Amino acid sequence: MKSDLTCPVEIVRVTIQRETEDTNENGQILCLIDFFNLSDKVIDSIQMNIICFDAEDQRLGGRLVRAGAHGEPRENFSGAFAPEHVENVARVEAAVEKVWYQDGVIWRREERNVREYSPNALPPGRELDRLRSVAGPDAVGYAREDDTVWLCVCGRANRTSDDRCLRCGRDRAHTVKAYSFAAIDSTLGRKERMLEEKTRETLRRSSEQTVQQMKDILGANPVAIQIPIGAEETFKGIVDLIKMKAIYWHDESMGADYSIEEIPADLQAEAEEWRDKMLEALAECDDAIMEKYFDDPSTITEEEIHTAIRKGTLAMQINPMTCGSSFKNKGVQTLLDAVCAYLPSPEDTEAIEGTDPSDPEKVVVRKPLFEEPMAALAFKIATDPYVGRLCFFRVYSGSINAGSYVLNTRSGKKERISRLFQMHSNKQNPMETIGCGDIGAGVGFKDIRTGDTLCDENAPITLESMDFPDPVIGIAVEPKTQKDLDKLGMGLAKLAEEDPTFTVQTNEETGQTVISGMGELHLDIIIDRLRREFKVECNQGKPQVTYKEAITKSVELREVYKKQSGGRGKFADIIVRIEPADEGFEGSLQFIDEVKGGNVPKEFIPSVQKGFEKAMKNGVLAGYPLDQLKVTLIDGSFHPVDSDQLSFEIAAIQAFKNASEKAGPALMEPIMQMEVVTPEESMGDVIGDLNKRRGQVEGMETSRTGARIVKAKVPLAETFGYVTALRTITSGRATSSMQFSHYAQVSSSIAKQVLTEVQGRADLIK
Repeated sequence: MKSDLTCPVEIVRVTIQRETEDTNENGQILCLIDFFNLSDKVIDSIQMNIICFDAEDQRLGGRLVRAGAHGEPRENFSGAFAPEHVENVARVEAAVEKVWYQDGVIWRREERNVREYSPNALPPGRELDRLRSVAGPDAVGYAREDDTVWLCVCGRANRTSDDRCLRCGRDRAHTVKAYSFAAIDSTLGRKERMLEEKTRETLRRSSEQTVQQMKDILGANPVAIQIPIGAEETFKGIVDLIKMKAIYWHDESMGADYSIEEIPADLQAEAEEWRDKMLEALAECDDAIMEKYFDDPSTITEEEIHTAIRKGTLAMQINPMTCGSSFKNKGVQTLLDAVCAYLPSPEDTEAIEGTDPSDPEKVVVRKPLFEEPMAALAFKIATDPYVGRLCFFRVYSGSINAGSYVLNTRSGKKERISRLFQMHSNKQNPMETIGCGDIGAGVGFKDIRTGDTLCDENAPITLESMDFPDPVIGIAVEPKTQKDLDKLGMGLAKLAEEDPTFTVQTNEETGQTVISGMGELHLDIIIDRLRREFKVECNQGKPQVTYKEAITKSVELREVYKKQSGGRGKFADIIVRIEPADEGFEGSLQFIDEVKGGNVPKEFIPSVQKGFEKAMKNGVLAGYPLDQLKVTLIDGSFHPVDSDQLSFEIAAIQAFKNASEKAGPALMEPIMQMEVVTPEESMGDVIGDLNKRRGQVEGMETSRTGARIVKAKVPLAETFGYVTALRTITSGRATSSMQFSHYAQVSSSIAKQVLTEVQGRADLIK
């Protein structure tokens, strides 16, 4: 390339623009040129020599063109130049001939100042990135010099007499010395070697720390069968300690393809060390491995290692550990291979135990064989927009056929499974049969819920179901528009069917729709799913804690219900003692019948029990339910004509209300078990905040990373907005998790405040 190195302007970009007209396709050609003013003076106009070439690079003609181009010192500017009218122009060459300054000075191009040089631009890639990491973001090529010119890293060619770059101002001596190819390579080579060594050491420590954490926190016995090659953004593969080969995943196929190669030399020693640890752990699980390990470890075959790992895994002696990245889709294949190779299949498990639906004390056994009667557990209900309601189940024995009938032991009714699917990611593969050990999904059922047992109607069995806690937090929701009303009800019903910990109810007094769940996040996700899946926009109220009520004293009273209206009347007379349930009692109502001599006929006693069960759903303080209650029916009387079951039920409801007011009613609130992981320096602030929220700190531990783990029990009412507050206190460095623990009595002052807000009977709180 030739250039006049004294030229005060630099050509940045040349663009050809053709002004087309309806009558002339080959209109006027304009050259739009972007410049950079290298001087400290204002430029007024520029004369350019513009030469045109056709598509075959044949010269068509050239001319000198002057145009006004206002350029401020050390800034970019542009100008438009019209070469002579030439057809078939493909490209142009432009050279600066004259520059007129605003002060009247004129610069002219002189041939003696023209120098020839090779551009130093580098193509985009790792080499350019390496250069910019040292020389700066504007660098485009290595610096160098010869007898006539020196090239700056910014791409500017300068005269050997110029001490500084005319474009970027870099010092010549420093630039040529520090930013040459040899200098950059030497600097970065040293840095990269140090970084690789540091990364390798960090990775080794991280691997050891991960193994130790699994031992300490999970109580496991992890045995690494792979070690990673690289870490974080540099993670590219693993070393298989069984085969002693390196596996590299290909980025261009998003981890779908991989290649097996030899272990890198710098990882050989580390791989040998981890393999020895693996063999040492396997020697404790397998005698054959132990003998060879002490004699000559090199004689241990791959097959023997696989057998030992599977044997140790099934015996729960070891936990094989693999490496991978789900985000980068690396290590997925090897993980799935390990699952198939080492984890127990249905045939390796013992027979599953259940109970007889007609006799809960009787144990029923099912072996994981196709010959056994069918038994399956429904663990999830989902709604699919195309096939409708899906029931996910795992078959423990026998098999389910499409179109067959199964018995739901919860409802005692038969259900028809019209179609079966094998779920594969977001695809549904139709199946005729789902056999034991497999997970499948069925459609066409009427009433199947999460945790239901599906079995052969001729061989009923009830498998162990899941226990779901009661919701602890509720919010009121309402549709934004009338058209959303029907969609809201349908959406909430489907979500409630899918999630047993989510409930929907209508407040009888206000008519509001109240949704309840296990926490703020749970309800936020429900609202978001309503918006995304069911296209329902709704307003939501302030979260409300789900309180409960209890009594603290024993009260005995007589309740008489009497009503006469001309014909047959109503009469019931009961003497009851109401008190807190006995410690250790499981259930809601502990009902004891002590009536002697038939003063209350036996046919009326279940009605009394039913009345108290109904009444427990609405306490006297604010209509909150009671969890437990002990009721003793001592005595009573009846009328041979006017007494009936309804009379005694109403009498029981009235007795509950009147007795509860005297029995020291108390408000119960949900208490959450909270765990906060915080840096040492923020621990005091975290504990102080928990105390402010009426929390009780139960203990503190130190994690492997040095962070402190604070465990506390905190009332749910005080946890609203806690995540944001915690982030503020610890500058975003702490995390928290919580789960429901139990219900506890609220202090009288707070109880009165809560009851006043909900317009309850605060006067009953002593």
